[in-house]
Amino acid sequence: MTKATLTTLALAIGLSVAGCASLEPRLPEPAPAIPASLPSPSTTTTTTTAESSSAVPASATVGEVGWRDFFTDARLNEVLAIALANNRDLRVAVLNVEHARAQYRIQRAERLPALGVNAQMERIGADNPALESETYRASLGLSAFELDLFGRVHNLGRSALQHYLASESSQRSA
Repeated sequence: MTKATLTTLALAIGLSVAGCASLEPRLPEPAPAIPASLPSPSTTTTTTTAESSSAVPASATVGEVGWRDFFTDARLNEVLAIALANNRDLRVAVLNVEHARAQYRIQRAERLPALGVNAQMERIGADNPALESETYRASLGLSAFELDLFGRVHNLGRSALQHYLASESSQRSA
């Protein structure tokens, strides 16, 4: 082999290996906009009436406190329950989560090949036993499978997962 052929071969191998690198950008982790825990009752102003006292423990985190624990007035709880039951925005948010979950499952399923099996039996001439014949067929199919050399399928799956998690977070916010 000549020196030019070896150089061309080395360049082709180097470019093909470099092409297999992931093109997924590295994003910084965002800081949460809400505090990790609620302020303790000793730092907040307290009132002496029984209606406005809160049943929230001092060591509770933000994710652990439900609205029924935070609001103690019975009439206000009833109004909130009616509002939650008839809130169309919440229904839309739940449907968006279900749609994003389905899209994520579709993307995840594309990573693996699909296998299909089919069996069939056909009988002809059932009225006349002399002309009766039976035919059996069976087939096995394997769908096209894409090798993920450049990370495209993996990145689409991660994108669908992030979209699902974002819509779930939006539902909780709503």
